[in-house]
Amino acid sequence: MALSRKRARFFIVALAITLSLAGGPYAGTAHACTCDGSSDASAAYDGADAVFAGEMVRGGLEDPDLADGMMVGGVEFRVIDTWKGVSGDSAVLYGQGMVYYGEIEAGEMVTSNSCAYSFQKGEGYLVFADRYKDGFQTFICDGTKSLDDAGGDLEALGPPASVLPETGGPPLPFADVLAAVAVFWISCAVLYRWVRP
Repeated sequence: MALSRKRARFFIVALAITLSLAGGPYAGTAHACTCDGSSDASAAYDGADAVFAGEMVRGGLEDPDLADGMMVGGVEFRVIDTWKGVSGDSAVLYGQGMVYYGEIEAGEMVTSNSCAYSFQKGEGYLVFADRYKDGFQTFICDGTKSLDDAGGDLEALGPPASVLPETGGPPLPFADVLAAVAVFWISCAVLYRWVRP
C-alpha cells in the first residue's frame, strides 16, 4: 500500500510539473501585446536605454542587419530634448509596421508586428526605447506616447539632462562615484584580511 501512495505522489508531482511547463490552463491562448498594468514615467525611464522627445521626420530607413532573417525598417527622429541615452540631434528607431518601411511598392512584402508603435511623420513623441543594432526600438507597452498626451510624464521626468554620455544616462553625481570608490577599497581590505595567512 505504501508503494502505491509513493506512485500516486510521484504521478501528481509529475503532472504538476508537466502542466506548468506546458503553460497550464492558458496553453494555446494568444495575448497580443497585453501590457502588464499601467506604466508610469519612472518605471518606463528605469526600463529604457534611451528617453527623448522628438519629431518623426522620415521613415523607410534600411534594415541594419539583413542577414539576421528579421525584417525591420527604421524611422528617424529629430531629437528635441533628451533625458537618457541619446546625445545627438537625431535618433533612429527600428520596428515592424508600415511606418517603418516608408513607401511600399506594389508586390513588396511587409512584416508587421501588432506590438510596434505607429508614428506619424511630423508629429512629436516622448520615446522610451531600448538599444537595437545601431539605433533603438520601442513597442506600445514601453510608455512611448504623443507629446500632446505626455504632459504628466514630462512633469514626472523633470527638466531634460544637459549633458549625456553616449552610453546613456546623466553623469554620476560626485557622491555616487566617491561611494563606489569607498566600497571598492573596503572590499579590497576585507578580502586581503580574509586571504592573508
